[in-house]
Amino acid sequence: NDDPTVCPWARAAAELPSITGSDFDDSKCRKVKPKDINPHQTAFWIIWNEDIPEGLLQQNAPLGLFVSGKMASRAYINGSLIGNNGVPGSSKNNETPGQMDTVFYIPKSLLKPDSNQVALLVSGYHSFIELRNPIHDIAIRPYASPAKRYCA
Repeated sequence: NDDPTVCPWARAAAELPSITGSDFDDSKCRKVKPKDINPHQTAFWIIWNEDIPEGLLQQNAPLGLFVSGKMASRAYINGSLIGNNGVPGSSKNNETPGQMDTVFYIPKSLLKPDSNQVALLVSGYHSFIELRNPIHDIAIRPYASPAKRYCA
């Protein structure tokens, strides 16, 4: 998997822009190391490709997109919305904060055995202090309670 691309959220609507179109072929988009992504007092898109091992797709267990970080988020897999954690907003007034740890159920019908596009619209306007690493984890794995995953 490649490092993610971060793009400004320059649209009034929260719909996923065309990843292959001009919305993300912007000079303001940039590749970043996951540890350097910081949604404190801003809103933006995080986009990357995720290879799902065939064995994981063939298991009977459902899969989830685990997101652990200080932000609201809206998650897409291959262009399909899979859920919200809070409501990302372009300011504090129109953002509803998300939980620190969440998991989005991923219908297996949305996944391919090769590269899958994952996109998160994130915002962190309700964050009081800026953390060095506000995003702790983003990964696709067998579905489970985020409390069990992060607190066990």
